[in-house]
Parts: sequence; C-alpha cells; structure tokens
Amino acid sequence: MLCLTAAALLPVLAACEGAPFAVGGPHPPNPYRQFDQDVARLLERRAVWQAPKRIKVAQTARIGLVIGDPSLLKTEIKQLVPGSYPKLAGQVKVGSTIAVQLLADPNDASVTPDKAIDKSIGEHTALLWTWYINAKHPSSGLFLTAEIVTKMSDGHVISKELAITIPVDRTVQYTIYQIFTNWAIWAAIVGALGGAMGWIWRRRKKRSRKATASEAQKAAGAE
Repeated sequence: MLCLTAAALLPVLAACEGAPFAVGGPHPPNPYRQFDQDVARLLERRAVWQAPKRIKVAQTARIGLVIGDPSLLKTEIKQLVPGSYPKLAGQVKVGSTIAVQLLADPNDASVTPDKAIDKSIGEHTALLWTWYINAKHPSSGLFLTAEIVTKMSDGHVISKELAITIPVDRTVQYTIYQIFTNWAIWAAIVGALGGAMGWIWRRRKKRSRKATASEAQKAAGAE
C-alpha cells in the first residue's frame, strides 16, 4: 500500500520540480502605479512672488505669483502688479491642470482673486496669478499663503504651500479712524480729563480756603 502511494506521488513531484515556488500567490497590482507615472511626468518649475516691499493699512494693494519664466510675462507683470519686486518662493511641480489660491487670516486681511494668465510656450512654463489684498491693521508682517494644487489623471492631487510676509504701515487716516471708533480709548481719555479737572478744582478750592484763612488772621491782628 505504501509503495502504491509513493508511486502515485512521483509524477506530481516530477511536474513540480521545474515550476517556481510562489510564496503567498501572485502579487496584487499597485494601485498607485498610474499616480507614480503621472508624478514622474510633472515638470519642476521655479515660483516667484511679485509683491510690493510694504503696503499701507486699509488701502488695496496687488500681489502676484509667477510659476515658470517671468521674462515671458514682463508686460503682464508691469500692467497688473506695477511697482512690485520679485521674491523667490521655491520650486513647484507643474502639470496640465494647476490651480492657485491665496489665503490670509480674515482678521488680518481680505483677499480677492484678480487674474490668471497662461503665456506658456511648449515646455516653457509661464503662469501668472494676481490678487487684491487689503490689510485690516498695521503689522510687522502680514502672512499670506499660496496653496498650489496640481491634479493627476487618476483624480489624485499634489498640493504645496508657498508663504510670504509683507509689512503693513500705519496711516494717519487709520489712526484717526481707530481713535473715533475705539470706545475704550475714548473712555480712557474722558476718565483722564475728568481726573485732571477734579484735581484742578480741588487745588483751587484748597487755595481759596487758605486765602480766606489768611485774610481772617490779618483782620484779627488788625483789631
């Protein structure tokens, strides 16, 4: 009986000798293969801010972000962000679909989208976005963040953030407005004036009493 069993197994073992031994079965397909291929095809380009060195509080200013070659956007930069200065922002991966959003703390400034211009030629990328910004209070540095999103063909996205800080200067108009709208300041001013007037009134009253006493003493001495 044992001989028959061994004889029956010999053909099976012989067939298995030439076949590779797979551990755990076939490998599952890589779900990120298409994503990895798309990322490998992305172009890396330089990002440059076009922004004023300083802005004034409560006055609208413009800021721009260039991705790619700024020399292809000279005319647009002069027209849309005049008086701005280039400031390197970093490197960005660029695909066929890209979007940029500028963000700020709503307590610090308001941001309004303006233009989005594409002057790219072949692989020479030249993209420009501009925004209106309005700072709400003076600051040593208004913090702004550009959120850049590149969409892949499989629906995945690559995002990157680029930041910039711009000093915000106080103006006379803002100072006057702040004084007239800040009731705490007015209360402090009224309180200070009230205290000063009270001190003056008490001082005069004290002098008046001293003068009256002095006159009474003189009158008593004359008698």
